[in-house]
Amino acid sequence: MNYIEPDIFNNFDKFMTDYGKLETVEQIEKLHTMLKPHFLRRMKDEVEFSIPPLKETVIEVGLTSI
Repeated sequence: MNYIEPDIFNNFDKFMTDYGKLETVEQIEKLHTMLKPHFLRRMKDEVEFSIPPLKETVIEVGLTSI
């Protein structure tokens, strides 16, 4: 983040002091507000409709003698 926003993210120690242990809702909301312009999250069902739903296949494998 220092590379993208050196004016805002210029002190690692201060950042860790403020956000190293996210203990309050206010800390989380403030950090989220700071990072929001730099992150974009899209879910598969919002973007690509032709991808089939995820299937889970369980294959049981026996242990070898070793």
